[in-house]
Amino acid sequence: MSEEAVDAVEEQLLHSRELLRPGFVRLGFTYMMNPAEIEYILEALKLVAEQGWKLLPLYRFNHRTGTSM
Repeated sequence: MSEEAVDAVEEQLLHSRELLRPGFVRLGFTYMMNPAEIEYILEALKLVAEQGWKLLPLYRFNHRTGTSM
């Protein structure tokens, strides 16, 4: 993230707008996994990244407390 983007997110968090809190995920694969398993997981991740926004209407979030309802 650029410094300007970090500053903008920080400003929103200072006003209790928790929905904008960035999150990070670490994904690892064991050497015992075969290529088909790895490909399946990567395709599922791609699906969520590209189509996950369609599930947003089903998600309820309290922006003041940072909790889901």
